[in-house]
Amino acid sequence: LSSLAQRGGLSERWDLAMDEGCGFVEVPADFIKNVGEVRRTGSEMGSVLRPKDIEILYRRGENLPPGLEYILHTEPAIGRRDEDDRFYKASLRWDDGEWRRTFSRMLLDISSHLGKPASIIEIHSGGKENSLEGIVESMREIHDSYREELGKESFVLLENKVGQRVATG
Repeated sequence: LSSLAQRGGLSERWDLAMDEGCGFVEVPADFIKNVGEVRRTGSEMGSVLRPKDIEILYRRGENLPPGLEYILHTEPAIGRRDEDDRFYKASLRWDDGEWRRTFSRMLLDISSHLGKPASIIEIHSGGKENSLEGIVESMREIHDSYREELGKESFVLLENKVGQRVATG
């Protein structure tokens, strides 16, 4: 995958996946994650993507091949460095209803831009400040917003990650 644009589009990922016999491709849906993206978008490191950011970072989906399936891999909340070598870690705030709606809107906007809803949306639990109830409610809201706006029953899966609220599973 190193030959592909970091975010890019679906078609080139799908072509590569088909050559390798894969049934899904993964598309990153993390926040502004590096100095290059900060420069290209004018947005701050770690900020939720706005429609203008999505337009800059992703290739618009057109004439997508039939059978194309993808996983939207969302913000993993891992540490990154900014241009001044300061450490930055995005915050996942699953217990904050307004933040959840903003996050869901970002996912809907990315999928709309890519030209097709994701089959699977993978989220991360974030830090210990997030309650299990908030995470589950967020998963439900993401699922429901996808169904209501994009007409797709997408799976929403929780990835366990060492050092996060859900570290094993």
